[in-house]
Amino acid sequence: MSNSSIRKIETDNIDALGAFHVNKNREYTQFTRGKMQAHVTEISLNQAQIMRESLNVGTRIEAAPADCFLPFAVVLPQSSPYQFCGAAANGTPFIQASGGVWEIKSKLELDYVATVFLREHFLKSFHTLTGIEPNANILTSRLTQTSSTLQRHYAHQVLDIMRQIIAQPKLLQDSNIQRLICSQLIKLTVDIINPMLSTPEPINQFNKRQQGINRVVEYIREHCQQLPDITQLCQIAQLSERSLQYGFKERFGITPVHYLRVIRLNGAHKQLLTLEKSTMSVAQIALNWGFVEFGRFSRDYKALFDQLPSQTLATAIS
Repeated sequence: MSNSSIRKIETDNIDALGAFHVNKNREYTQFTRGKMQAHVTEISLNQAQIMRESLNVGTRIEAAPADCFLPFAVVLPQSSPYQFCGAAANGTPFIQASGGVWEIKSKLELDYVATVFLREHFLKSFHTLTGIEPNANILTSRLTQTSSTLQRHYAHQVLDIMRQIIAQPKLLQDSNIQRLICSQLIKLTVDIINPMLSTPEPINQFNKRQQGINRVVEYIREHCQQLPDITQLCQIAQLSERSLQYGFKERFGITPVHYLRVIRLNGAHKQLLTLEKSTMSVAQIALNWGFVEFGRFSRDYKALFDQLPSQTLATAIS
């Protein structure tokens, strides 16, 4: 975060969106029908980063940020229902994405604001502000309940700071102003998480079913082109078919077989988007991802991405 900057992207290219997030190891998967439109504004300061991201279709974001970063976020009210690391967001939640790998999945639209801090700077500031030694709860990815007042205040203040910097970019050239902004952002975040640290609310990823689902999700990520069947997935999850089906519907709203198809469709979509010249046909790409019925592939592709695969390919090579 040593280079101060304002960066923006507006795109319908899911790969370009992932690439925009430098050093965040993000992967996006589209789950509901429509042409994705993503808008991101990112402001980097010396010791922190502020971001707003919005997506118009149901999407899963998976991330494995570097250990030196601690991200926090609030999903804005206009968003659809969502889950964070498998836990449904109820009440007035605050997102701690500070435990390494995390995942958020929205039913439809998702619009959120986030603050990201350098780990050591944030933990030292937390101790200075509270007099309390930071504990493991700060470094746990989870949804925690806060008051609606604190949640609204956090979102309002972060958006207000972003507006001020965008209106006056020269503010980033003043190291003292940067220091004050970073201090304000840390205070906002500490105020919202400090009351919750004594009552941990770990996300529901450690019970048997969630562990099994995590294994299947990871396996599908690495081996989806091998077309595993439901029996294999049950063996990997060490769960019955009924339990696996229930867990996937609870977490993703679809069955494991449907989930596998969505992942394969996203894989084909990303490959079509990244072709720079017509070196492969749509049929070849479909076969690469295990689709042997080309007519059904085209129908399913259009149902998810709102365009035919041939249209995506034509746009990529034009």
